[in-house]
Amino acid sequence: ITIRHPLQLGISDSCPFGVSGFLLYSRAWRFRIPSTSPIYGESTVNNFPEFLGMLINVWLLCLCFPSSSEALLVVGDNTSAIGWLFCASRVSKDSLYYDALQMGAHKIASLITDSEHCLASQHTKGSTNVAADLLSWSGSIRGSPHPLAEDDPSDKELILRFHSHLPQLIPASYPLPPAH
Repeated sequence: ITIRHPLQLGISDSCPFGVSGFLLYSRAWRFRIPSTSPIYGESTVNNFPEFLGMLINVWLLCLCFPSSSEALLVVGDNTSAIGWLFCASRVSKDSLYYDALQMGAHKIASLITDSEHCLASQHTKGSTNVAADLLSWSGSIRGSPHPLAEDDPSDKELILRFHSHLPQLIPASYPLPPAH
């Protein structure tokens, strides 16, 4: 038995309006689902965006640490997405997102096998996935105003707000955006 402690961590989340995540010591990212998309606001298809968030974090971790042999840990609050990291073949071929899921699973497998990394995953309760959740939406599209982004700020401004209002959610080493 070999026990490895993950040294690199990525946490992600999604909601029916966007997908987001961050690497513990280097990057945060987010993208919004366009209001014209057929899945905009559809919670019934949220499993796939959750998986997509985990895929993006695996990809970013591999890009950020290309020449090392790291144990990578990806964390999310969706058990289906976590299960698909290692066994996407269990999804019904009739599923709406079967083909996209297979492409994503193939990409994760390629990233890990083409590197010296190993991949681990962990579930966290949705109520504790605060930072990634707050990155995944803005405004009041969820029925109540976003506590930091009701006015839909730029990414730079949102990071500054995280640092000033929720410093307990951000590691001390996490970079601030460059001043202009």
